[in-house]
Amino acid sequence: MILLRAFLAMAIVASPVCARANAVVPPCGAAEKPAFPEPGPMVETTILDAAESSRWTPPACTGWPPASHSKLVLGVAGSFRFAGTSEDLLTRLGAISQLPKIRYWSKSAGSWRAVATAASALSNPSPSSHRADFAQAELQPRSEHYFWENDSRAGEIVYKIAVRERAADRAVVTRENVTPMGQFPILTFDPGSSQAAIFLVRRGPDLWGVYILERVTDGERSLIGIPSESIVNRDAALFRYIAGMPTDKAPAPFH
Repeated sequence: MILLRAFLAMAIVASPVCARANAVVPPCGAAEKPAFPEPGPMVETTILDAAESSRWTPPACTGWPPASHSKLVLGVAGSFRFAGTSEDLLTRLGAISQLPKIRYWSKSAGSWRAVATAASALSNPSPSSHRADFAQAELQPRSEHYFWENDSRAGEIVYKIAVRERAADRAVVTRENVTPMGQFPILTFDPGSSQAAIFLVRRGPDLWGVYILERVTDGERSLIGIPSESIVNRDAALFRYIAGMPTDKAPAPFH
């Protein structure tokens, strides 16, 4: 009886932690968490702490190994009215040259900042292989592409993007850093340790949802000095850009 009570007590304590580890669920055949809000510039977000993130399992739709572990996992969900298709929204994602026009709220600076000072699509992983923005026709399922940005905080970074799904009502694009990311004077992310999946989902007639899933893997050098709130604010700005909204005309999630 004593052992049974001890077991039940442990289960009661552990259950909320396990439940929280399932609090970030992208739209991959199950109800998304956090849920999509009403259409508008504000987003819903969930941030898992280190213990919860380590228990989180990447869903198959991301292509990330299910046995891989994370130091940080967060989900950002937003909704908006739009009469077009996912292909039209992919065109916005492929317009890499527009990244410097996206502004996010920097809590540390207390002001709106551009996510990048410069950006360009690339012909290959070399940061010098600048080219024109990606056309919609190039963003086909199972295709991979590269882009470069001079991040306003972390400096020059090369990313790889992969189109995992593309249909009229849904598209999924993943992104990860190819080169190390830094926040002077400390290298913050090893290559491949900053990963994101962007889901473009039709939710009804002229109603769309954007779900951005971010995670940091458990590499030897990752997540040093970048607060999760800053990542959320950047993702909220990216949602507003995809939705065709001003990125800096409404409060940020973390102000």
